Amino acid sequence: MDIVNKPAVAASFGAAARSYDAAAVVQDEIRKRLLGRLDDLVLQPNSLLDLGGGTGVARKDLLQRYPTSRYINCDLSQEMLQYARKAHSADDLVCADAESLPFAKASFDLVFSASTFQWLNALERALLECARVLRPQGLLLFSTFGPDTLKELRSSFAAVDPYPRVNPFLDRQQVNDLLLKNRLSCPHVESEVIRINYANPQQLLRSLKDTGATNQLGGRSRGLLTPRRLQAAVSEYEAYKTEDGQYYASYEVIYGFAWRGDAEQ
Repeated sequence: MDIVNKPAVAASFGAAARSYDAAAVVQDEIRKRLLGRLDDLVLQPNSLLDLGGGTGVARKDLLQRYPTSRYINCDLSQEMLQYARKAHSADDLVCADAESLPFAKASFDLVFSASTFQWLNALERALLECARVLRPQGLLLFSTFGPDTLKELRSSFAAVDPYPRVNPFLDRQQVNDLLLKNRLSCPHVESEVIRINYANPQQLLRSLKDTGATNQLGGRSRGLLTPRRLQAAVSEYEAYKTEDGQYYASYEVIYGFAWRGDAEQ
């Protein structure tokens, strides 16, 4: 049974296409840190895939690094790609699911994916697809969220609502094991926690909505979150108030890379 409702994910991000770039403070910081990891890697890709590239914000940075590379932005949301076409005059766009890529075997030298893998039903399927479309010695570089992401929000909702309101996430060891299992060599996985302050819990909830990052669990409650429960959860969030009156939220970020090929190579 699928855990994540993919059509709902696509619809949620599609609805957030116009607001995403302005609201994606966390995702923007993660993307910059992920791009910085390319500084330490010797790579000259002839072709690269921006997997889950959304509004195309990584396009400029990637093509500045690799100006002769053929670039493709692949995303689940057609609306996100339409926004990328308008915002960046881009026509290198493909609408597809990361778990079933429409590309031939050995099509890319680099697969870059920032803050996308947490929206999958099976990371293993996506890693197999990445391995399939990578050329020998090609690189997969990605970031995703770990289980401590939004732990404050999860705890606040759990106190007042029996239904899960925050998506589950794999931990660093699970991600590393899947890389080893799925034809990807010499994996390197690390994690860090980024803490963001918000003026109030409502601002946090608004930022999640404006980036399309809402709960899309397949088995989630079909009933609306009542105003009473929402207010109760907001009250529970008082436990995470800082000394200067801000409210913090934690994002556990997992960064990983691995190569297509055997370990000796």
